[in-house]
Amino acid sequence: DNICFPAKLVHSHIANLQAQKVDRIFMPFVLFEPSHANEQNSFNCPIVTGYSAVVKSVQPSSIPLDSPVIGFKDEKLLLKQCTNYLVSLGVDSKVVADAFRKAVAEQQRFHEELTAYNRHLLEAARQQEKLCILLAGRPYHTDPLIQ
Repeated sequence: DNICFPAKLVHSHIANLQAQKVDRIFMPFVLFEPSHANEQNSFNCPIVTGYSAVVKSVQPSSIPLDSPVIGFKDEKLLLKQCTNYLVSLGVDSKVVADAFRKAVAEQQRFHEELTAYNRHLLEAARQQEKLCILLAGRPYHTDPLIQ
């Protein structure tokens, strides 16, 4: 057994969406995550990147499963990739550009808020002379379903 738990979970998530008879499912090939300072790379593991192909082959459905290739490493390229995909669904390119700009700003705001909160916690621990532990892991490690 060599598939990670999130890859296993995706099958039940897809089945749930199919049972709800959604119009389509968006599960892109995500090649790169956003780059941050001091990172050597930002690529996803091959399982995460291409797992939509596995899902398509083992969970056939009449509901379209869209898997455009996208990457978060280059913002201009990401905008182009999002625009190409959404225009193919009939969304006006100006609407895409406006939504993209708002999404990037909101993501930046969230990152800044999270950074400020973490700094606040660290400073509070220092002032109170309390032990502060940094627990590093994958984002899915905090998923309530996994826990």
